[in-house]
Amino acid sequence: MSAETFLLTGSMGCIGAWVLRNLVAEGVRVIATDLTTDPVRPGLMMTPAQLARISFVQLDITDLKALQTLVEQEQVTHIIHLAGLQVPFCRANPALGARVNVVGTVNIFEAVRQAQGQVRGLSYASSVAVLGPNHL
Repeated sequence: MSAETFLLTGSMGCIGAWVLRNLVAEGVRVIATDLTTDPVRPGLMMTPAQLARISFVQLDITDLKALQTLVEQEQVTHIIHLAGLQVPFCRANPALGARVNVVGTVNIFEAVRQAQGQVRGLSYASSVAVLGPNHL
């Protein structure tokens, strides 16, 4: 088992489930976070033994204190940030979209900064939606 600990936000999404599978295959310690801890999607592509190697933690990335506490207590060395709301949800509730997609991402960066070198790697995935609609 690796000495690395990966924190994955948005772990119950489609891309998140595949990333979980790959991290487990690499043998690293994995903390999977999302608003839910029900591993329905990851369970479609992993065995119960593989799922048992993952720590599932409910986390709202808009809660900076909870995020900082998790990073510190679990000695997180790498973060893969996939949490975010998709365009239809952001259009329906722009304030929530901004809180999750903007403030939540800033919270990830702040948690890394506050960890003072403990977090050695950060990967952030966005979407084509950041480019805006074609008609603009």
